[in-house]
Amino acid sequence: MSVGNFTVGEEYGQLVHILRTMQSSTDNNARKQAEAAYGAAKKQPDFLVQALVQVIKDGEVDLKDYAAILLRRLFLPDKMLDDKVVFADASNPVKQACTEQLLECFKNPVGQPDTVEKIRRHIGNALVTLADQHVVAANGEGERNEQQWPDLLRVTCELTTVENPDTKVCAMDILTELLPIYPKSMKNLQGQMHQLLEQCFGSESAKVRKTAVLLVLGMVMNFKAKEWKPLQPCLPVIIRVLENLAQLKQNEYLTEALESMTECCEYEAIFFKPEITMLANLLVQIIGARDNLEQTPRSAALEFFITLAEQKPKMCMSQCADFGSYLIKAAMDCMMEVGTIEDDGADWAEIMDDEEDDDDDELFKLGGEVIDRAISALSMKKIGASYFQAIGVYVQNTADWRSPMSALSAVSEGVEYVEKDDHLDQLMDLCLKHTAHSHTRVRAQSWHALSRVFADHREVTDRWHKQYMEATLQGLSDPVLRVQTKNLGAFLYFGEALDPVLMELYAKPLLEKLVEKIKSCEHRGVIEECITSIAVVAGSIEKEFAPFYDHIMPMLKQFIRASKDEKETRLRGKAFECMSLFGVAVGKDRFKNDVTDCMQNMLTQGGQSKSMQDKKNADVLTDYLKDAIERVAGVMEEDMGPFLQVLLFGGGHGSGLMQVLDLAHAANHMTVTDDDEEEDEIIQLQNGQKVKSAYFKEMADAAETVCCLVQNSKKAFLPHVPKVCEGLIKLFSIEDKSLRTSLEGDDVLAKCSEVWAAITSVLARSDANMCQQMIMEYCKLNLKWLQDADDAEEICMLAKGVAEVLSSACPATSLPDDKKKEYGDVKQYLDTTYIQQIYDCCEAKLGYCFQEREKSLLKESEWREGAEGDDVEGERNQLDDMDEHHEANVALSQIIGALMQLNPPYYTENILMRKTDPMLRKFLDKSIISKKLQKKDQEVIISKNKILAYFIACDVCEHLMESGTQSWPAFLNNLFVDLQNVDYEVRHAASYFVYLAARIAGSDESFATQALEKLVQVLKDPAEYGKAAQNKYASVDDIKLAEDNTVAAVFALLAYSPALSQKHQSLWEECILPKLPLKIDTEVGPQVIIKLIELFAAERADVTNNGNPVRVSKVCAAFAESYKVSDSEDMDKKIRLLFSKFPPTFFETTLKQNFTETQWKKLEKLMKDPLSEN
Repeated sequence: MSVGNFTVGEEYGQLVHILRTMQSSTDNNARKQAEAAYGAAKKQPDFLVQALVQVIKDGEVDLKDYAAILLRRLFLPDKMLDDKVVFADASNPVKQACTEQLLECFKNPVGQPDTVEKIRRHIGNALVTLADQHVVAANGEGERNEQQWPDLLRVTCELTTVENPDTKVCAMDILTELLPIYPKSMKNLQGQMHQLLEQCFGSESAKVRKTAVLLVLGMVMNFKAKEWKPLQPCLPVIIRVLENLAQLKQNEYLTEALESMTECCEYEAIFFKPEITMLANLLVQIIGARDNLEQTPRSAALEFFITLAEQKPKMCMSQCADFGSYLIKAAMDCMMEVGTIEDDGADWAEIMDDEEDDDDDELFKLGGEVIDRAISALSMKKIGASYFQAIGVYVQNTADWRSPMSALSAVSEGVEYVEKDDHLDQLMDLCLKHTAHSHTRVRAQSWHALSRVFADHREVTDRWHKQYMEATLQGLSDPVLRVQTKNLGAFLYFGEALDPVLMELYAKPLLEKLVEKIKSCEHRGVIEECITSIAVVAGSIEKEFAPFYDHIMPMLKQFIRASKDEKETRLRGKAFECMSLFGVAVGKDRFKNDVTDCMQNMLTQGGQSKSMQDKKNADVLTDYLKDAIERVAGVMEEDMGPFLQVLLFGGGHGSGLMQVLDLAHAANHMTVTDDDEEEDEIIQLQNGQKVKSAYFKEMADAAETVCCLVQNSKKAFLPHVPKVCEGLIKLFSIEDKSLRTSLEGDDVLAKCSEVWAAITSVLARSDANMCQQMIMEYCKLNLKWLQDADDAEEICMLAKGVAEVLSSACPATSLPDDKKKEYGDVKQYLDTTYIQQIYDCCEAKLGYCFQEREKSLLKESEWREGAEGDDVEGERNQLDDMDEHHEANVALSQIIGALMQLNPPYYTENILMRKTDPMLRKFLDKSIISKKLQKKDQEVIISKNKILAYFIACDVCEHLMESGTQSWPAFLNNLFVDLQNVDYEVRHAASYFVYLAARIAGSDESFATQALEKLVQVLKDPAEYGKAAQNKYASVDDIKLAEDNTVAAVFALLAYSPALSQKHQSLWEECILPKLPLKIDTEVGPQVIIKLIELFAAERADVTNNGNPVRVSKVCAAFAESYKVSDSEDMDKKIRLLFSKFPPTFFETTLKQNFTETQWKKLEKLMKDPLSEN
């Protein structure tokens, strides 16, 4: 067979027949046989490549484009051949001939007039892939030898000059694809490109003008800033093209252009700066052109609009003062496009929530999503007025039900960012009124809005519980059952937020109504939500649920036995969720009579779910079962022992958790076919077996449950440790890099490390020798990977695992002394040589991460050169959220903290001042950051370095105590300043250090006074440090967590300095007691209360204000509100012991008037609770 003159013979004819069968046969078996034969032909790469080129050259016209598609695939890794590239195995002469002949076919394709451009396009796509993957492939440094194949670019450019608009468009599209492959050559052609663009923008063909827009945007995405700057004068022309496409109703072209603009915006939003106002006006017009344009281009316009806001919020607002108003209006207009004005909601009412497929509501959903994203990007401070105005205007339009529905949707999406109580109260009033609206969908939307209010602002329930529960009970009689499900869906969030003592007011009538509904209603959605609501009530009132337990638990068991239909999968899952929550509510002693039935039912269901045809339903049930089993484990604790064998290692019900974690077992029980979904990547094991990538999530879930079983069953788990560890060691020992990458990417190895840490923690309190073996084995398996890791995410994962395992062997400093005694001498676990080795590894990796981050940012700065001045001062930086190197550094710092825990004396004498002190100084030294970086990047890195330094400082303070104070000068002055840092993360870390340090330096008047002054100023000016001042990635809880630590630091300073406390008496009323208990920081919160109990019991005058009844009441109210709201048994025990010393009638006769109604109910409940004997 000659390369230059391919022989057309019998074998070629057979291949042509195969292609035709694959392309057009309606016989499924024949097509599969043809595909198998084509797969076999891949074993002859020379023949197959030449044959496909021959079809493209001289074959039948209707096979040419198909042959080009197949040829392009030969240039790429083949999944069915273990990612082998067929073209790579062809001989060099065949490769050369293919390159030349394919280019000639691109230049002069043969076909019918109506198909020739389609053929040219497919050939062009193949050429782009051929160049990218082979002829002009990038080397390890990302560089390409563009002179290896200059003819491809030359021919493509020549084709852009032809008169035929279809040919021109095809060539320009291919040219756009070639931009990243020929970057240097394209820059040398800029003059030619500008001339081409000028011609194309003036073309009569809308398709040509659209393609010119795509070419400009492609150049912006692939050129450095100084190279695309000359293209900015094209913006007015691009806007006119978009206007014209909209006028011509060219929906497809307009969509394509807008989607490309969105992509460009994600790369270089600054490109659009000169014409932001024109763009905003145009986008509002396109989005509002309901009668002239289809939904797709209008959705694309809204997506581009919001992407601009997200990428450069300050630029948008500075260039166009009304940008936020335009964006809100556009989003609200989209939300109006749900159904028709005549639609009574009857069709909507018939659909189950889990079956819903409201394609007609796509713009409505996108509009709501944009409201959320807009406020997140632009801030409530900047666009809050527009947001509230829009809600007011739309809710007043009573002529069209879609208007108030849109207003309520806007409430749902934006309420997270509302901070003022009066605004929240107005929104609550609005939502509650509309629960009785005449239109079905408005009522449903009002319940959804209420669910979001409660989810984001738990405190609202204290003010609105009466009105809400009245509306809820009335709403359970709504004539539309689907609206009832929305009502009960909102109750889930309300119930989780409502104070348990308030829930007790409504429990009995609500439970009665819910049970009656389950018995009488046949609507699956209503029954599901009733079961969930019962679970919410049980979880809230706990022991007070006991009278209802005996009646409802048998009903649930019967319900599970009777629910066998596949559509009832979610229903069974909800029932299991409810049963497990009953266990949490009534406690182990009451639940133990039912736990066997409960577990047997769950394990049986788990087995059934594996064989369900509907995988989605099976996954839903599996998620419910996972959560329920973990909840039961939390209730039963060491009494979970009888179920561990079957849970871990399987039985008649199916595979156990450790079998799920065994890749070989998974491969033996998994069928991998060509029909698997594309997102399910096929992973080949070393033994040749294959598993789907989606399976790794199941493995991570299994490891998470195993960890929960260890943590709760404690010593009962010990008999299973050897076998469990054997399975974990298999995973940690995997050498195959690609397989490890998959396991790391789905958190399998991270979750397995958590299991190992949990086992180590149990052994630390029961078998010190075994504990030491576990630590050494883990380090042996994982430290070598950490030392060799060069990827930030891998470093982070490995470092977190090492830190967790090391620290799990040590008692937390907050533990009571009797609990600390359960642990052995932790200094025995690692010899000092190994401590030094681990520290050196961390230090080296810290330096590596700093270096790699700077290298990456410097490369980005090169691209930004020429446009730095265009950026708006203070623009948000994606580095705030996407700094994987910082995350890796934090994880490494956690190992350093664990080393301090393990051997404080050695660390203090040999590492602290010699290594850690200089490290802290380096982190806080701004001069080490390259001045070549963009200013905004420098600022973010400075903040990240401060956070890292203060985290290590906190470890020094917590674990080295007084002996660590010698290193404080390295950071203390900086830290004092950062107690008022606007960045909540920096402030959080600095405040936590003060909280820890107060017990050591609280008596130091200078330290305490200086820190207190700064902290109090933060608490007294919350708006200055709230959500509006943070980057867009900060959540409300993150910010409140920082505030909790500020409060805790103020408390600690006063607690450890009676003189300072006496001097600042007002701070107890202003900054401390109103904030207690701390609701977000569940670790520090109980510690604060325990210390306050100690001070109160000692009758310290500055704490009680010399026995002032109002102060005493406020302190006792804080205790009452803290009781049983966290996992701290020690805190609850101390609170109950304290209150047992008061005479039964003391509070009622002397202090009752100083308590709120809710506080008094909590106090009464506390006083009635029997004192634990433990």
